[in-house]
Amino acid sequence: MSPSARLPRRLAVATIAVASLLFAVIGAGPASAIDLPFAVTAPAEGSTAASRTPVFSGNGFEGATVTVTPTAGQADAVTTTVLPDGTWTTGGVAYGVTATATQQAVVTHTTFGGVTDSITVSFALPPVATAGSIVITSPANGTTLDSSLLTVTGTAPVGSVISYFFPLGSGDGPPSTLTVGSTGTFALEFVVPYENGNPYDFVFEGVTAGGLPLAPATLTFSPARFLAAPTIITPAPGASLVGSSVTFTGTGVPGRSVIVSAYVPGLPLGEFERYSRVSPEAVIDAQGRWTTSIALLPATYTVFASLVEVEGDGGFVISDPSPEFRFTLAAGTAPTGTAPAELANTGFDAGIVLPAGVVLLLGGCALVLTRRRLAAE
Repeated sequence: MSPSARLPRRLAVATIAVASLLFAVIGAGPASAIDLPFAVTAPAEGSTAASRTPVFSGNGFEGATVTVTPTAGQADAVTTTVLPDGTWTTGGVAYGVTATATQQAVVTHTTFGGVTDSITVSFALPPVATAGSIVITSPANGTTLDSSLLTVTGTAPVGSVISYFFPLGSGDGPPSTLTVGSTGTFALEFVVPYENGNPYDFVFEGVTAGGLPLAPATLTFSPARFLAAPTIITPAPGASLVGSSVTFTGTGVPGRSVIVSAYVPGLPLGEFERYSRVSPEAVIDAQGRWTTSIALLPATYTVFASLVEVEGDGGFVISDPSPEFRFTLAAGTAPTGTAPAELANTGFDAGIVLPAGVVLLLGGCALVLTRRRLAAE
């Protein structure tokens, strides 16, 4: 047979060989990894992670994007890609020292075609490995204050930096910090308005001088509650008086301080301010009686009394206001239109002109909210 006659047979054999090779590679080879179903294999559902920086892993379609999204505020989301063998692994997901022990994370698997599946995994974090603790020594947890002063004392390793947000502050900006001195103790003082609300959680976090985390501490406290309103006995409602000042008497909680606020409603702004006054505070005696005076211009005034707690240059109203009533003051020895003399400044002034609305605020709002650091010894 001539060589040209044998050529078709050789071509046929070659074709069969190529087809057999393709079958071996495609048809008879191992199963493709891209067919692995989406799954999360670690951390296992209900397990406790080995560290507070757990690694997530699982299976999926080759090239798919996998995103692990922890509960908001607990840790940042991480993203990875499924490998050709159908497996995926993230880097460590960093949970901070304040992250809660019980956690959930949503794991999302998105293919090139945009098909998305998700699995929610519940797991636990191990306790924080710390280099010491912040300990609040006073007040006792769950304390209800009996005044506007909150003094917090505690201990922490020498040189530690402690950070905190005062829970009644604005919450804006960075936390306040203190450095613990050579005695390993610290003290802070805060002014807290009276209120009839819920308890507050005051969280303290920190690190050692070497940057290692400290076990945080939480102080739960309730502000002092409003006291019963004082009463005004004299002058009587509707009284007509003559002179340049009015003396007020009344009753209230012994040992507390009281102020009287007087204003003329319905005046234009400038006149309202001119006729608005607040008395010096008067201490209520052991029998529950008090007296104070206000220098006033002739007018018909609306008046009420409030208990206050003086703090520095201001203070807090610590009761509901007494019922308002009106009285009339006619000119006496002081010439008409002469501004009244200023009384002694003992925290609340009688002779100053109050801005419009401040007299009304005295009936139930804090005048001053301050915070002071005492010491980090």
